[in-house]
Amino acid sequence: MLLTDKIWLIVGYGKSGQSLKLLLEDRNLATYVYDDRPLSLDSQVGDAGSFIAKHHRDLAIAVSPGIPPNHPVLRLAKHHSLPILSEIEIACSFFDGRIIAVTGTNGKSTCVAMISHILSSLDILNRLGGNFGEPCSGMLLNSRGEKVWVLELSSFQIHFSSHLAAELVVLTNIASDHLQWHGSLAAYTQDKAKLITIAPGCYVVLSEQAASNPMVDQLLTDKSRYAIASPSDIKEFSFVNRINAGLALRACSAFVGERIDDTYLAGFKFLEHRFEVFASINGYSVINDSKSTNIHSCINAIESIRGDAVLFVGGKSKGEDFSPIKRYQKNLSLIVVFGESRREIACSLTRHFHVIIFSTLEAALKEQREYLRNISGDILFSPGCPSQDEFVDYAARGDFFKQNFCLRQDALAYGIRSKEP
Repeated sequence: MLLTDKIWLIVGYGKSGQSLKLLLEDRNLATYVYDDRPLSLDSQVGDAGSFIAKHHRDLAIAVSPGIPPNHPVLRLAKHHSLPILSEIEIACSFFDGRIIAVTGTNGKSTCVAMISHILSSLDILNRLGGNFGEPCSGMLLNSRGEKVWVLELSSFQIHFSSHLAAELVVLTNIASDHLQWHGSLAAYTQDKAKLITIAPGCYVVLSEQAASNPMVDQLLTDKSRYAIASPSDIKEFSFVNRINAGLALRACSAFVGERIDDTYLAGFKFLEHRFEVFASINGYSVINDSKSTNIHSCINAIESIRGDAVLFVGGKSKGEDFSPIKRYQKNLSLIVVFGESRREIACSLTRHFHVIIFSTLEAALKEQREYLRNISGDILFSPGCPSQDEFVDYAARGDFFKQNFCLRQDALAYGIRSKEP
């Protein structure tokens, strides 16, 4: 473990920060916490400026995911030239096993879940975590003897990391996202691609889309150290999940040193809120894709539809351009727009589609029977926006959609059948 002689100040006390505090204390390291919220915690630091000034010669900073680089405490830390590390980097420095690290804009969670499933099918004991599931610090504390970690990493986690002993890196794709945090698409892309550089000697598996990014391409100098994965041929999978499956199969083949085929994905259970078919209406699928929080993931979902569809889109605005949806005029019979972003989305689409606008998702679902009465085609809930204008997170939004879409008794009049057990 690096910097075992330091006092640690954890900045941000969410799920990762709490796990890291337990880990550092388990290693008998002096640990304090700073959070913008008041906490019932004896080790909370109220005045970070005074604390850093007093302890700067012996202090190291541990950053929880999502804390922005320009946070006042981090500016103070940089002023004093303090070491700043991510929770991921600290936890992984304690781990003596093998690491597969997956990042990208979309598809990360499904890809890591597929990799973990394949490894389990090969009787390789592994643990899934990072940005998806359990923080790495918790994985260490609750270890069941796993010697393989499959980690999903966000751009936030990579940003504050300078070294990660991953032997295999998977890059799903890169598209515009989290620009308010990173400042620009170039900075966001740089943090995603940085995973390749902080894992020296790693083998890289990436999609064709990721490989076409100039910033990524310039890092792929040794052809023997990377592979571009082709989509799998599993017909039952959606378009985007064939891409994820291709990445997972190629990654596992590289990891074990032999070809792994589609049969190892037999029985894979897809994750909730990710192109989840949960009901049918007159023979058409009703799809919950609430995890879609950017335009790239929304378009991936539209391209996975095999025919006409009604699209539900909207949520918290982050200034993205939704005009690329215009390419799918022949596929989308109706677009239902809702939430904080409704006006900007509708403005870019009303000339090309039949668009209905609602202030909230709740309002849209209250009126669903009226505007869906004579509609044919799949129902695709792929918001393309964050959920926090109306919900705590994408999972709460997805649950609300599933609970309220055509599952009332009066909805049975036009053919609703739930696919849930």
